[in-house]
Amino acid sequence: MGERNGADYLGAGPVYATQTKSTTIEPLGVEGLRSIKEAVCIPVVGIGGINVRNVSEIRRSGVEGISVVSAILGSFDHRPVLQGSYILLGKRKVRLRMQATKKLMFIDFDGTITQRDTCAAMVEAFAGEGWLQINELWEKREISTEECANRTFQLFHATLADLCKLLDTIKIDEGFGAFVDFCREQGYPVYILSDGYDFCIDYILKKYNFNLPYYANHLVYENGFRISCDYFNRNCGLCGTCKRILIESLTDTGSQVIYVGDGISDTCPAKRSSQVFAKGRLLEFCQSEGVPAISMSGFADVLKYLTLHST
Repeated sequence: MGERNGADYLGAGPVYATQTKSTTIEPLGVEGLRSIKEAVCIPVVGIGGINVRNVSEIRRSGVEGISVVSAILGSFDHRPVLQGSYILLGKRKVRLRMQATKKLMFIDFDGTITQRDTCAAMVEAFAGEGWLQINELWEKREISTEECANRTFQLFHATLADLCKLLDTIKIDEGFGAFVDFCREQGYPVYILSDGYDFCIDYILKKYNFNLPYYANHLVYENGFRISCDYFNRNCGLCGTCKRILIESLTDTGSQVIYVGDGISDTCPAKRSSQVFAKGRLLEFCQSEGVPAISMSGFADVLKYLTLHST
């Protein structure tokens, strides 16, 4: 049908099982792809589940090209896939046109950028009895971040000046500066996504002379602390800052999402990222749920990996 209507080429697939799109169609395999190639006169492009391990098999089908998504977006080192594509297409004198994949870095703040979780530090320094029970409800996902924070703030005995003094004691990861410099050199945008508080993030970033975009819950002090949640997802109702929706809104189609985190609020975005660097509770979650993640102790590990695998 497409050939009769003047199509320039035909996309055929899925050749192999793929996670890029959900489908109930049985994979064609190399023989099925060959059958389609023999039935039409226009160029055929194989689609679905093609990666560095099977790209050479596609040559046997006689197709003129391939479409690759997951094998590229799911890896920092694209060269093996692209080299295989060159072998396939180059021998047939078909030009491979690849658009550079845009990488975006999404970074958790508390316990990831900072060496100590600022929210935990506030509670330990200022909260009276009862905060532990509230926190347990939040960890069980029985109450939202907003409810947890505002109930805990009712137990606080502190002023805004007390908070500033506490924040002066918070240090950041020693490798974070070098990581930011690397991302700037490579042209990778860096976004901070936090289920913590904007006042704390702004205070610490300015203290260390970082100018980075961030999204977090809004901390208000009016004879006491409270938060408002500007990035709340009503369909979920848990995190005050929905990192998943923020990633979707900040990411263009075809971009590679790199996530770095350590805690409970990072589990949702980790499941939807191309590459995850994790420690702490996030790493435990990824290991138990089968979410691919690279273990890290700090940004020095992240930078080492990026330096070795970036193209």
